[in-house]
Amino acid sequence: MKNNGRTTRSSKITRLAIGFLLLWTALAGQPYFNVHKAVAAAEAQPVFTDLENAYAKQEIMALVQSGVLSGYDDGTFAPNRSLSRAELAKVLAKIMHLEEDLHAAAKFRDVPVDSWYAGYVGALVRSDVTNGTTEISFSPHATVSREELIVFFLRAWKMDQLASSSSAPLAYNDSAAISPWAEASIRVAAQIGIIQEKDNGLAKSSLAPTAPAERQFLARLAYEFSVHYELYREKAKSLIQRAPNLNPVLKPIEPLVLSTGGASKTYRGEDLASDPESTPLHISSATLDLPKHARIELSPDGVLTVHPMVSGYAKIMIKIADTDGGIVETEIKLTIKTGDNLPAETTVHTVGRSTRTPSFTLLATDIRTTPDYEGMYIESAKAATDGIAALSVENGALVIKPLAAGTTAITVSIRNKYGLNTYSFNLTLVEPDPSKQRPPVQSH
Repeated sequence: MKNNGRTTRSSKITRLAIGFLLLWTALAGQPYFNVHKAVAAAEAQPVFTDLENAYAKQEIMALVQSGVLSGYDDGTFAPNRSLSRAELAKVLAKIMHLEEDLHAAAKFRDVPVDSWYAGYVGALVRSDVTNGTTEISFSPHATVSREELIVFFLRAWKMDQLASSSSAPLAYNDSAAISPWAEASIRVAAQIGIIQEKDNGLAKSSLAPTAPAERQFLARLAYEFSVHYELYREKAKSLIQRAPNLNPVLKPIEPLVLSTGGASKTYRGEDLASDPESTPLHISSATLDLPKHARIELSPDGVLTVHPMVSGYAKIMIKIADTDGGIVETEIKLTIKTGDNLPAETTVHTVGRSTRTPSFTLLATDIRTTPDYEGMYIESAKAATDGIAALSVENGALVIKPLAAGTTAITVSIRNKYGLNTYSFNLTLVEPDPSKQRPPVQSH
């Protein structure tokens, strides 16, 4: 916004008014957040020329003064203009006091590292507010709908976990237009008063969930969450207390890092969540998005075991249930690093032969002894020491031709339907004992 003498004089008056109001509030013992609306009311002249009929005028002014929102150079705020996902990322990161994180945003191909919004997007990714529209896309320029905006805010303040605790009916006359994935979050938001029928900027009892979210609706939610958070948290607590089926509450879950050939990891329901009524928990389902990297087993009593296989990244989607029917969903981020490539059930063993032994063959199942993979075959092999044996791979099997006495480690790559792993064994060749050889047959 352009600066001129009139604007400067107005700003000085505003700062004086703010200082007086802060002092008065401190002496009166009032909470600081009540000052924001008083500050907006104290403005002698509007900062923007298009807020006269904006339903969120006071919230806009408070957030502009705190540096969360800004207007345009022509002196307008455009309260009814739609907003993009990039703009939303900036506002959320600011009111959550998150540090910008370019590294976390690097996985999105549509978020240039030098863009003004990259750091804000990364901050939301690091805080688990968003994972993008796909694994490699954030869609920063896509328009945010009203229902998306509500879901974003509930997720940012960890209130989305209450979604399955609320069964209150939705009173909007356009409730049928709410997307299924947003319905539970909107129900919670309405029940604790974050969104109200009278201040949507629409007709009473209307939500317009799929319509573009306007900038003043963003201002309304940002102000309510940043200033009145404690109030909504208390309402959320009472919502949990009133819920007929108390659902498990998720615990912080650290990313899981395993090594190929290393130990497996076991999870029980109580490792991932706690229950408000102390009822037993169990993992009811688990799904791996990229099964080539790991193998998961879920026992009948709800115990999940993760077996590392091939290096890479994956996610495990999990549902945790209690005996009263309460269910909560979570995920574990899985990283499989390259380890020593020797599974716990496979040990390095020694194959002994005589140098007089003709060529012999080893199958993949002779080396990889666990019989849980079908279609295994040897793809390549290499000896650590030359001159002891000649190696070749024929039709998925290893052919070994003895050459001289000695011991060498042989490394083989075995492929199965999940990927490629490497294993090793020792080959020892010895000269035959002359005393045990048969005497030559003499001819007459």
